[in-house]
Amino acid sequence: MLKEKKTKCGFTIIELLVVIAIISLLLSITMPALSKAKGSAKRLQCSDNMRQIRLAMDFYASDYKDYIVTSREMLFSHTEGEVKSVWHVVLAPYVEHSQITDLLADAYPKLWRCPEDKDPYPMGFRGYPHKIGMTSYALNGYYADSNGQGQSVQFGPGANFKFAQINNPSQCMLMAETSYCGQIYDAAHPNALQANLRNDGHHRLTSGFYHAGSMNLTFVDGHIESFRGIDCEPDQSQVPWPYKNGGYMFWPDKRLVTALENTTFWGPGY
Repeated sequence: MLKEKKTKCGFTIIELLVVIAIISLLLSITMPALSKAKGSAKRLQCSDNMRQIRLAMDFYASDYKDYIVTSREMLFSHTEGEVKSVWHVVLAPYVEHSQITDLLADAYPKLWRCPEDKDPYPMGFRGYPHKIGMTSYALNGYYADSNGQGQSVQFGPGANFKFAQINNPSQCMLMAETSYCGQIYDAAHPNALQANLRNDGHHRLTSGFYHAGSMNLTFVDGHIESFRGIDCEPDQSQVPWPYKNGGYMFWPDKRLVTALENTTFWGPGY
């Protein structure tokens, strides 16, 4: 009786190449979609952070006669007492499970960090210790108390104003994302130039366009929008030296709308 001849099962080289080509094609299709979905998730997490912070501002305002938490100078907060006076530290007790007990701890609450921010505590920040009381979010405002020596300097809603004092709250920015400074303003506006505002908080230096060239903005009325950075002539002339090589920290070719272009967007003082 003749035995049946066994045939070997397997793939030819051509078949293997076809399978590899199909897999490669599928990966090329799905990977961008997965990356986009991941980016969208991080943007949503960031906006959720901002929503919780905005709610904390309401709680603060209910305790302080409708005043918006004040955007005090962050850049020269040397002592622990001075650091604890900056706006996001003041708000910490109003956020559940977000009490800031150690400003230098790695456990600094994640609520204050955008998931896309690679370094919310920029190394070399004004020469101060790494991780000292920094955040991924910037309050729109600049406030300098005159202490009876003249007129106070006030720019933006966070400059010692009440919520009820802000005209067009749905169009006035309250909070933005930042690349290294917890306050933001338009230092190039003529009124600001007369007041001799520091450049460190100027939006050309501090805007954090983390989300593929966009940033989340919170408005005074509480709603959040995504703002696509406006393309502009690159300028790194004011970037502090420790960040010259930090491409992920600064966007010299992106900017927000200026106070001259839209005064309502920046609020009172301009």
